[in-house]
Amino acid sequence: MQSITTSYTAPLTVAWSPDGRYLAVSYTTGSRLQIFAFNGTTAIPGFAVSTGAAARDVAWSPDGKYLSVGIASTPGSLQVYLFSYPAAPTLIGAATSGATTWQTAWSPDGKFIAVVNNDGGTLQFSDSMEIAQFH
Repeated sequence: MQSITTSYTAPLTVAWSPDGRYLAVSYTTGSRLQIFAFNGTTAIPGFAVSTGAAARDVAWSPDGKYLSVGIASTPGSLQVYLFSYPAAPTLIGAATSGATTWQTAWSPDGKFIAVVNNDGGTLQFSDSMEIAQFH
């Protein structure tokens, strides 16, 4: 197994892009989202952006153009970023999701984002177009 030293501590979640060329890593310490380019051998660190609070989860849209990030705050929030490597991900929308957001997931067609919170069992769905003006 290969190891990569990240620029930040406490990586929490990792997700492959749908095409397998990128990794998105969320961090609780430093409140960061970082992208790595994968060349088939190693992951090359790319830009990192501040998420404002601990990034609890990250998920790619099915087309690989967007990332959803669940934020561990009270109230929790869902952030949506436009992805355009090698540029840094750009925050294009956010929504309050109640308690700390544990996990996000895109619908297969990319039209909805589901959110699970740690408030005793809340599952929320949101029209992705309501959160961000997709380009």
